[in-house]
Amino acid sequence: MGSVYGILDVNALKTMFNFSAFDGNDESFIIDAEGRMFVQPRKWELARYMDSYLAGWQQPDAAPELVSLYTKVRQNRYGVERITMPDSTQYYLACRPLSSVSDLYVLDVIPAYVVQERITGVLNSVTIILGVMLLLLLGGYSYSEWRQLKSQERIYDLAYLDGLTGLGNVEKYKLDMLELVRKNQLKALAVIVVNIRGMKAINDFMGYKYGNMVLQLVAGRLKDGCRESESVYRGNSDMFYLMWRCCDRSELHKRLMELLDGITDAHARKASGRLCLTAGVYIVRLEDFVSEEEKRKREIARSVEGYLNINAMPVDYGMTLDVDESWPMDVAGNARLAGKQLVQQNSNAVIFFDEKVVKKMKLEKTLEDGFQAAMQNGEFVVYFQPKYDVRGVSPVLSGAEALVRWISPEHGFLPPYIFLPLFERDGNLEILDRHVFELVCRQLAAWRQEGRQLVPVSVNVSRRNIAQGRRFVDEMERTMAKYGIDKELIELEVLENDASVDEDTLITFLRAIKSSGFRIAMDDFGSGYSSLGLLYGMPIDCLKLDKGLFDGWQEDMPDSDTSLVRHIIQVAHETGRVVVAEGIEQKYQVELLRRFQCDYIQGYYFCKPIPADEFAEFMEKERL
Repeated sequence: MGSVYGILDVNALKTMFNFSAFDGNDESFIIDAEGRMFVQPRKWELARYMDSYLAGWQQPDAAPELVSLYTKVRQNRYGVERITMPDSTQYYLACRPLSSVSDLYVLDVIPAYVVQERITGVLNSVTIILGVMLLLLLGGYSYSEWRQLKSQERIYDLAYLDGLTGLGNVEKYKLDMLELVRKNQLKALAVIVVNIRGMKAINDFMGYKYGNMVLQLVAGRLKDGCRESESVYRGNSDMFYLMWRCCDRSELHKRLMELLDGITDAHARKASGRLCLTAGVYIVRLEDFVSEEEKRKREIARSVEGYLNINAMPVDYGMTLDVDESWPMDVAGNARLAGKQLVQQNSNAVIFFDEKVVKKMKLEKTLEDGFQAAMQNGEFVVYFQPKYDVRGVSPVLSGAEALVRWISPEHGFLPPYIFLPLFERDGNLEILDRHVFELVCRQLAAWRQEGRQLVPVSVNVSRRNIAQGRRFVDEMERTMAKYGIDKELIELEVLENDASVDEDTLITFLRAIKSSGFRIAMDDFGSGYSSLGLLYGMPIDCLKLDKGLFDGWQEDMPDSDTSLVRHIIQVAHETGRVVVAEGIEQKYQVELLRRFQCDYIQGYYFCKPIPADEFAEFMEKERL
């Protein structure tokens, strides 16, 4: 009974057992393949007799009418037979298979006199009644089948389709991947994870309706980019999974870059702002999943001398693969790990999972595990890059930016682009921020003790500390009081393109800093989503223009190529801010920026970042 109610809804059951054409004189119940009653009728005496009579109806020595009835229903046909009870009462048995449940049948028991009453009239009337009965039975059966089909379709949609994009979901991806394993069709298969960079910022700044439009645009373009026997699926949040039939790296890279660039262009035509996507690719190698038994066989074969060159033998695609239900996500995980290596990209990019990625992952794990020990051993040191005031006749040293470096006994000199993104992901950057801030204060105090003339130093603040708000500001003030450092000697830098911090949180933090008397600089301005309009609402003192704004500059270029930088400097001055140009390496860049009335310049043209002792000598020389 539970199985029936689990498959058919209540309305379908009512339809199945409602035979008003016989004025309630019929009985309907369900039997199994051996003739045993599964659902009993109302008349217990009839039920006991039918239970005994139908037992073994599938046996060849059963009553002829039962053998005939059983034969018809086992062929998925409707069967009707007439039987005589011990008290000479006659009944008609009408039987048909129960929809959607194997080896269960609906049996209608109708007294013969009821049927005879219906046929005592005119033959045409009898024909009409029988026709109507047949239509009702067929209609009820068809309706039941239709309802079941629609229910199955609905369940399938909920289980395997993404409601927003209409693509298959992660469960469908896993199902399809395991089906490829079952059919030995993994040859020339690449699994690709496409990620929309900065999706959180898109949702926060543009709203979730706009974000959903972006997801649907990307989904549609990825689907159009698939060839025959290739698929795309919606993963979690802003990720998409692709299964492509190609293992040639150059061809894969070309196809993916054309597809990603096409999506970016399509987004640009619909909205303002640049959409950046990254793709991690894992090429499935069957040798990674050969079972231990197969490996043993191959080892035995290698021991055979003279006849077989096993090393030259390709993997047999009929081999038993050592995979389970977690395998599809392991494959996608490898592709995703490759894509994570591109988190700092500001343009579309493709990367393959290979030994280089594995080596980098192992290094990152080693660095993560060694962070606390490195802090205790003093392996993190501060370098200082001079900043020059270029508003006068000659450039004048006016400050410096504090930049952290890791000098590891095991790995040597580690530049920040190796460990900062890693620590940003695992949360250690929050601790490193505070550590660097204390190192700067300690160094300024030491220089003051030596009688040196000090210049202001800029210190970076990461997103996690921004989210702490007032608590982080209070901690900085305690550190400065500990070393006796005035706030005029410290400038705090926050990132303009910090997508993980919403605008309200950032402004609240900046106001807390400003109210405490700190100077604030916005770092990497021009590299993210913000616009000049934000300057009117943010309490900042200085704009640090991102190096990318100058990378395309050339000598003797037209004024139109430098108009953006000139305009930013003008607006910054009109709103009461000063401007620092970062990453300046050429003399003509310095001359152009001075002509645009840029206030400060920082870059290799003047000096690269240098250790504290060298910077102390540098300050002495510049003062002289």
